[in-house]
Amino acid sequence: MYTNAPVYVDTFIGPPTLPNPHVFICGTSGGGKSVALKTLTARNIATTGCGAFFIDVEGEYTNLTRMLGGKVIKIEQGKSAGVNPFEIEPDKKGNKQFINILDKVAEIRALLGTICRNYGRTLTGTENTEIEVIVNQLYAEKGITSDVNSLFEKKGGKLDNGKYAIGRIPKKMPTLTDFQKKLKERGNCEELSNILVPFLKGNSLRYV
Repeated sequence: MYTNAPVYVDTFIGPPTLPNPHVFICGTSGGGKSVALKTLTARNIATTGCGAFFIDVEGEYTNLTRMLGGKVIKIEQGKSAGVNPFEIEPDKKGNKQFINILDKVAEIRALLGTICRNYGRTLTGTENTEIEVIVNQLYAEKGITSDVNSLFEKKGGKLDNGKYAIGRIPKKMPTLTDFQKKLKERGNCEELSNILVPFLKGNSLRYV
């Protein structure tokens, strides 16, 4: 269909074709922001299989998350959050899947950088280097490489929940506790090691 109707470009958001996949939604209360985001999320998951994460203080995305087969994780001080920042999943490039450990290194570095900023500091050069070395060591010790098959044990067996699995079962991933222990043993970043203590298993701000 051809039309010579004028094309209006919103100078605030830019041209019709966005340069990246990011979007910013704003508006008054009751203006439909949540409805728009829920619609976009549900449609993208249904049509492309992409993932979605919500930081949902008011819990308004709980029903949608469960309806789409997702998991709701409640993070409360002093209670286990069930979040392991070292969990790693296959990445995809074209038709091939692979494990991107370098991206995981960057994620862990960003997480630790955020924690440090709450203490009024940034990561030092030595700390950045130690993070990369230790994260790579932790995955290497588990035998995890760029090969997707390295995420699984060769044989089935008993799972942590007491059930049994036939065939391959996922390997147990490293944890922040494992990371802090190795960081402390290496002795190059004592301050960062101490900062992480409240976030370890059994402590007030723990992950796992």
